[in-house]
Amino acid sequence: MNFFKKIFGSGSEEVPAYTNFEEGDIFYTNENGKYHFFKVLKIEVENNVLHVLMYEEMNELPSINQVGLFKVRVYHAPIDKNGFANPQLFLKTQVQDSDLLGYHEYLKQTQNINEIVSNAKKYYKEAHELTSQGNHFEAINKYSIAINLLPNFFEAIDNNGS
Repeated sequence: MNFFKKIFGSGSEEVPAYTNFEEGDIFYTNENGKYHFFKVLKIEVENNVLHVLMYEEMNELPSINQVGLFKVRVYHAPIDKNGFANPQLFLKTQVQDSDLLGYHEYLKQTQNINEIVSNAKKYYKEAHELTSQGNHFEAINKYSIAINLLPNFFEAIDNNGS
């Protein structure tokens, strides 16, 4: 920052960059009048990496009500947390199972077995709980995700067929 800008400011009100990323956050950057939206899927704190879902760029800043209409451009991209130009928080949401399809494929392609097993067990436990609550449709969905992640997960296969 140059000396005069530091003392007198830039003449326009600059919004500070958003840096407190959490899973589920939808944020955007603005480059050359185009808005680029991202959703945080997972955070690798040790590597300073955000695993994000990327939406198609937009010419105008949409309303929050339009989030469900965003079109996905890339289902998964690992990007350095500091690799975004002046990110701005748009909305705090939850990560949905359907958001993670690209991330799960990334895990399988990189053969990160510890993360694969951990995720498969998480879905298995969620499915088991849903079964005990009588929510069989959602349970089958969670068992299917666990099996997709770990095809030899015999307990999930047995319970999915029950």
